[in-house]
Amino acid sequence: MGFGEVRDQLDAGSQGIMNFLADLQTLESFKKRIDNVLSDLETSAAGPNNIGQDALSSSHFGVGFSEASALFGAYRTVHSELEKLSKVFADQIEAMSMLVNMANNDYRNVDEEQRLRLWEIRRSTKAYAETHRQAADEHPKDTGKPTPEESTAGGTA
Repeated sequence: MGFGEVRDQLDAGSQGIMNFLADLQTLESFKKRIDNVLSDLETSAAGPNNIGQDALSSSHFGVGFSEASALFGAYRTVHSELEKLSKVFADQIEAMSMLVNMANNDYRNVDEEQRLRLWEIRRSTKAYAETHRQAADEHPKDTGKPTPEESTAGGTA
């Protein structure tokens, strides 16, 4: 092997090391950004522990007429879904942060607690997605087009 070949191999190896270090810096930067987003979310009014604190009561919508009750029911449904979504979102950010940290360390020293937490996040996210997938299947989106039943009714709205 000549000097030129050795130099080429060293250059290729150095380039690989430089690429690895650049990837490592990118992962570290990404992890910091994820950690900041998670921290901001947890301390904000939209955080999973805070979003339920300012719920309205039915009297805020009025008393004694059905529209107020219906509006309050819709409000409770939306508020509850926002709480669930906030929790799932915070869990996803936590999982991303953990995974970036694990990748940064070549998946060494991953303890049982971290592994279990990732599986719990996966299970809860999957359950949330499945529940909402079923709900979407039961209540298809309004496309603005008449249904076949409406089209054959022969009348106008």
